[in-house]
Amino acid sequence: MEFFLIAISFLGSVGFTLALRRLDKSGWKNAQLKRLGETREQQLEELAEKNVQSIRDAVLDYEMLIRQGRQNRESLESFLKEYEERMEAIRDDRDFIEKIHEELGGVAGSAN
Repeated sequence: MEFFLIAISFLGSVGFTLALRRLDKSGWKNAQLKRLGETREQQLEELAEKNVQSIRDAVLDYEMLIRQGRQNRESLESFLKEYEERMEAIRDDRDFIEKIHEELGGVAGSAN
């Protein structure tokens, strides 16, 4: 009879342990899902930070290109203004030379 009681209590404890393991299986899966979710969340945050940093770098590059474009435009405007001033000076010199040519032609014609 003692053996029967010991066997029953042993089988009862084994059954109780198996029942607890079955109940804890969903808890174990939940813990595993939680760890997986935390890992994915961390990966997403790292990816987002990397993309945000690349966008910041692109914005800085864009701003530098705009600054360089403005400097180039100002340089070209200065060059164009200087070119127009030179062209105006050349036109004035041409007009002056044409007047001298006409006067010299008139002087040469009256000398003949």
